[in-house]
Amino acid sequence: MTMTLPKVPALFRAHATNFSRLEASELKWSMLCPGPMIASADGQPHTGLRVSVASWPIHRPAITQYLPRIATSLAFKRAIPKLTICYEDAARVILDNLTLASPLVRRRVGVALPPGIKQTKDLSNLTSRNHQ
Repeated sequence: MTMTLPKVPALFRAHATNFSRLEASELKWSMLCPGPMIASADGQPHTGLRVSVASWPIHRPAITQYLPRIATSLAFKRAIPKLTICYEDAARVILDNLTLASPLVRRRVGVALPPGIKQTKDLSNLTSRNHQ
């Protein structure tokens, strides 16, 4: 959903091609679309992850509807601490939804940290804060 934003590496645009191909297929698929991923400090996934289908897993500011490229790029950049999940979080979402009856079948899936938690690249700074 952010592939056309400024400064997104061209390498990641291959994901848009993959999505188009999957969507046109008869396959049963799900595409996990996380933000940046890092290793967990304790090897455990977070509980209460926010999971979305075909949209950002966090509140998207209304202004992004009117100034799509500029406002969306800034909003996405500001949201990175909420969208930075650990590999264990991604694995938990995948494992919890491996059935063909999952509501995530044939969907792009967004994942964000639980409300009030922000992640920095330095795992020692994992903090609980009020959700803004």
